[in-house]
Amino acid sequence: MFPEDKSRVLDELRARHGPVAMVGDGGNDAPGTADVVVTGEALNGLAHAVDLARRARTIVRRNLVFAASAMVVVVILALSGKISLTAGVIGREGSTVVIASHGLRLMRDRRPSARPTRPGTAVGTRPPG
Repeated sequence: MFPEDKSRVLDELRARHGPVAMVGDGGNDAPGTADVVVTGEALNGLAHAVDLARRARTIVRRNLVFAASAMVVVVILALSGKISLTAGVIGREGSTVVIASHGLRLMRDRRPSARPTRPGTAVGTRPPG
């Protein structure tokens, strides 16, 4: 497929479905037109990248719920006089530390080994074994 054809197809896909990811060997893959381009000979990390992105989104959602809940509790306790201003600030900063540590869990996850995935394995899943 010629670059101008790829550009047209990517524009159509983007209009219909939103952001577009493109996987190719790097030669003539129209990198300026896709939102994400993955190139190279070993594309084993693609499934891992999708899985990592999904987990990151889950962690962000959980962090938002936790942060909002912690703030509601701290504000209610502070307004009712159950805790001092200092304790409220410590509670707020403590929730920030918890949220940051949740995000750091993703840093422990390293790219999978270079072993090929089994045919028929869905993107975002890990092959057995």
